[in-house]
Amino acid sequence: MAKRLDIDASKDEIAEAIEGIRKKYAMGDEEFQESLKKEGFTLEEYKKRLAEQIILSKVVNQQVKNKIVISE
Repeated sequence: MAKRLDIDASKDEIAEAIEGIRKKYAMGDEEFQESLKKEGFTLEEYKKRLAEQIILSKVVNQQVKNKIVISE
């Protein structure tokens, strides 16, 4: 669906998501990398998962949430 709608996650969006996670958990770069290793992810794998989540969120927003109409 995302491909059909030409929806993608930009590098900036992914970087912003990672920065948000690091801030939320008060992690420095090394701590973040170590946390990824403990979870069994490389940075590239994690970025790919984040991109998928961002794309899914965009599709849901565009195809579902924007079409919901609540009447009185």
